[in-house]
Amino acid sequence: MSVGATALVVGKARWAAPQGVLERRTGAPTLKPVDNGGFVRWQTDAIDVVVDKSFSDLAGDDLFGAALDAWRASGASLPSVSTLPGQDRKLGYDPNGPNDNVVLYAPEGWARANGALAVTVLTYDDTTGRILDADVLLNGGGRNFKRFEHDESSADDLPVSLESPTNTTNTQGKTSRFDVQSVVTHELGHFFGLGEDYDDTRATMYFSTRPGEIHKRILMPGDSDVVTGLYASAPVADKSAPGGCGRAQLAPRPPSTASWIGFASAALGLLLLASSRRSRVAERRVRALAPSHPSRSRRIARFGGWLTVVGLGAFLSPPDLEAAPDTQAVRGDADVEVVAATPRWADGIVETDLTYRVTTCRVANCPEGEQRTVVIGGTLGGVTQIVGPFAVPRQGARLAIRLREHRSFYQMLSPTFRP
Repeated sequence: MSVGATALVVGKARWAAPQGVLERRTGAPTLKPVDNGGFVRWQTDAIDVVVDKSFSDLAGDDLFGAALDAWRASGASLPSVSTLPGQDRKLGYDPNGPNDNVVLYAPEGWARANGALAVTVLTYDDTTGRILDADVLLNGGGRNFKRFEHDESSADDLPVSLESPTNTTNTQGKTSRFDVQSVVTHELGHFFGLGEDYDDTRATMYFSTRPGEIHKRILMPGDSDVVTGLYASAPVADKSAPGGCGRAQLAPRPPSTASWIGFASAALGLLLLASSRRSRVAERRVRALAPSHPSRSRRIARFGGWLTVVGLGAFLSPPDLEAAPDTQAVRGDADVEVVAATPRWADGIVETDLTYRVTTCRVANCPEGEQRTVVIGGTLGGVTQIVGPFAVPRQGARLAIRLREHRSFYQMLSPTFRP
C-alpha cells in the first residue's frame, strides 16, 4: 500500500544465496533492525495525530478510530493515540521542528506516491529506531475509496498491489472502489512499524487487495503476534541479519520449551484441583476425627492452584520474534554497486541522488558506466526517512536488480525495508 522509487531496486547489501540469486522471505510482516539491536518502533506512551479535514470529509469522523481499534484489539502494548482536527496539513518532517503526525487525503493525488493507493512516510532515529514522525496519506488522483457496508469483492477482480506504484495503464486500479477502512487499517500497521506480509492473503498487512474487500479491517494472528512481540519489550535484532540497508523479515517464534512447560504445568494444576475437589467429598464424612492441620486435599488444591497460575503465565507470555526462514529465490538480471548516495531535504521529504554502476550483467544491453537517479527517502544527519516500503541504499551497497526495459531505469525487485 505504499510507494517505491521508480529508478533503482534496493536490496540487501550482502546475500547469503549464490551470486545472482535474490532471497525472498515469507511468513509475517517485516520489521526494520537498527544499529542498537532493536527495531523501528514508537518509544513513547502517547502519540498525537492530526486528522486533516480532507480525510474526515472522505472517510467520516469515526473511521480513523475504528481502524485504531483493530490494532488495540491485538492486545499489544501500543502507545495511546489521541486525535486532533486540522486542515491543509502536509506530509513530511522538519528536522528543526515542530512536527505533527498527520493523516490526510489528496483528492488530486500526490506526485511522489507514483500512483500507490496510500503512502506512509516514516521518519526515525537511525541508531535507536525511535520513530520521530509518521504521516499517512490516501492517494486520490483517480483512485476511488468507499466505506463498504459488506464485502463486495469478487474472485474475478485482479488483486492490486498496495506496496508498489499502480500501473497508470491499469484502469481497474483507477476505476474500482477500495474499502477506505481496510486501507487505513493496513497503513496503521506501517505507522506502528510493521511491513508487508507476503504469505497470508487474509492478513491486514498482506501486500495486495481486491476492490471491495473489507477483511483487512480485522487483524489476523500473524499481524497480532508480530505487533505484540514488537511492543512487548525492546526486541533484539537477529545478529545474523545484515545491518544498514539490509532488511529483516520477522515471524512469531515457534512455541519455546518454556511455553510448552507452562502449558503442561497449567494442565497438571487443573487436574490436581479437580482431584482435590473429589477428595473433599470423602473427607467431609470424617472431618470430626481429622487433625487441626490442613487436610491432604487442601494442600493438593493449593499446590494445583499455584501450578496453574505459574503455568498459564509462562504459556501466555508475549511472543518473541526471530528471523523468518527463506523459502524461495528470484534471480536478478544484474548486480550493481552504489558508488555515491547524496541525500537532501526537499519540503519535508528526503531525496537522495544515487550514483551506481553494474558489476555483473546476466542479460543483454546492461547500461555501461556510472548511472544517476533520484530516489525518495534516505538517511541524513542521523535521521532516516522511508516513503512507502522502499528504503534507500547507502554508498557501498551491492544490490541484485532486474531490468525493466532495454537499457532503461531499473525496476524495484527486493526492497530493503517495507514499513
